[in-house]
Amino acid sequence: MSQDDQEFIIIKVMVLAAAVDGHVDDMERQRISSIVTNYNHFPQPPDNFIEMATNEIVELDMEQTALIRELTRSLSRDFYLPTLAFAYDVCAADGVFTVEEKKFLRDLRRVLDISDKHASAMEISIQSRFYPSDPEDAIVEMPITGPNAVH
Repeated sequence: MSQDDQEFIIIKVMVLAAAVDGHVDDMERQRISSIVTNYNHFPQPPDNFIEMATNEIVELDMEQTALIRELTRSLSRDFYLPTLAFAYDVCAADGVFTVEEKKFLRDLRRVLDISDKHASAMEISIQSRFYPSDPEDAIVEMPITGPNAVH
């Protein structure tokens, strides 16, 4: 599978991460577009790539874990960590980790067989990038590795 194909899988996973709570809001849409635009590794997709990915995901009509498995089955192991990292980034874009997003991140981590240690490092990175200066706004309950994670 070509690198472009691998990267389109990551885009679909980001769209799914944004949509798991029922809708893709503007902040999530902007974050996905920013990731795709600012990382040279991504091919430049058509303007309507979020809608195209959303339609493809909807057509699969599967339970979430099965959907994650289907979307990532062709993904090279080299892309596992970036896929989870970008999913975290999209889920954090609006400053709130919903129960649905936490469950999605947990399921993605399990399907990709990524350790809690790596996931915890990603959560620390999200914490420092999105909430670096104001402890009042800090995420105190990390999505999947913290003491109150959804299991």
